[in-house]
Amino acid sequence: MASIAAQVAALQTMTVEQLRSRWKEVFGEETRQRHRQHLIKRLARQLQDDGPGLTPEEEAKVDRYRAMLKQMPPEKWFPGARHNRPKHPALTPKRRSLKPGSVLTRVWDGTEIAVTVREDGQFDYAGKTYRSLSAVAKAVTNCSWNGWRFFGLAPIGGKR
Repeated sequence: MASIAAQVAALQTMTVEQLRSRWKEVFGEETRQRHRQHLIKRLARQLQDDGPGLTPEEEAKVDRYRAMLKQMPPEKWFPGARHNRPKHPALTPKRRSLKPGSVLTRVWDGTEIAVTVREDGQFDYAGKTYRSLSAVAKAVTNCSWNGWRFFGLAPIGGKR
């Protein structure tokens, strides 16, 4: 009988009907499958699985390798793999904060807007308290804004 590699290579030259008859030889049953590539893949896999096992020397080599892996921590199994690269602390953006009591001003549609920073980090504007500068900017303009940009505290575009 030819080697497994030769048998697998021969599958590529067979017609669908020849593959179906080979299927019956290998699996012991007929198939309704007519997709050529599927038949080739399944037959090749089965031929390799049914092929001769490892020699005693190869079996001993595999056992030594498995024993070596058991003694080694998993992160050393694949030293260059992405999941084994050193972990860098996440770069967190610097928390922007304003000093309590600061007053932010801006002219919008000819009206001067003054916002006071409270002790608890919230903002007072026109007798109401807002949780963020963006909420103040939305109340003023009636559309969504980045509050820091609206009050000129962050540059428009580019890096911060």
